Amino acid sequence: MHLIPSFFCTRWPVTPADPGLPPVLVLPLAPAPGWLDRVRPPSGTLDSLGRLLGHTRAQVLDVLDRPMSTGGIAAQLFLAPASASRHTAVLREAGLISSHRRRHEVLHRRTSLGEALLNGEPRTA
Repeated sequence: MHLIPSFFCTRWPVTPADPGLPPVLVLPLAPAPGWLDRVRPPSGTLDSLGRLLGHTRAQVLDVLDRPMSTGGIAAQLFLAPASASRHTAVLREAGLISSHRRRHEVLHRRTSLGEALLNGEPRTA
């Protein structure tokens, strides 16, 4: 019998149902230690903001306390680069982040409006 670890097998071992194949047992593969440590559970404000913007966009806004590239955002939040790019575009259009080009990459950072929204501060006119 062959044992095959699989990241996509999430709950219990699975065996293929084809009797013509050699016996195989597909086992759940635990993530590497620390793999999910960087993904923080939402705080009260971040959870409320997540209900307004969507949890992923709220997390993107949260990680932008310093300039970060689209690839950096994708790596930090375990997103596809195209997904990170779309989230930053929506946040930029709303005025919550600003973006500027530095050589071959685009860096994003929260604006004062994004900072106020993230911290739950009322906006004064």
